[in-house]
Amino acid sequence: MSFVLLLLSVLHGGPIGAATEPQKETITIDGRAAACLLNHRRAYEADARDVLVIYLDLCPIARPTQTELSRLNTNQSVNIHRGNTARNRNVLVLSKREFGCLIRDLQSRRNLARQRAVSISSACIAP
Repeated sequence: MSFVLLLLSVLHGGPIGAATEPQKETITIDGRAAACLLNHRRAYEADARDVLVIYLDLCPIARPTQTELSRLNTNQSVNIHRGNTARNRNVLVLSKREFGCLIRDLQSRRNLARQRAVSISSACIAP
């Protein structure tokens, strides 16, 4: 019996019944975009919507028009981020609470615009 449990444990990747937490990927955005969000946070905070759709390439425009959206590179695949399973995003979809957390996280950093990529704290983004 113990051999069967040991075999099942090895095949399962760990002790039977042990809960394994899903791996969280690091979410990164361009340093200039991070600096832009921080510098223009009030424009995003003033948005009446509870969920913000942030087009990083259009920062500081918090509510882009259809014309402004059409200027985005349409040949490029749009990376939409929701939750903690995405990397290198150019579009973020965040609740106001998540946005506030992101801003507090960015405020603790220095020289954002000089960084090629800035990691977003997974504590700020809901799964």
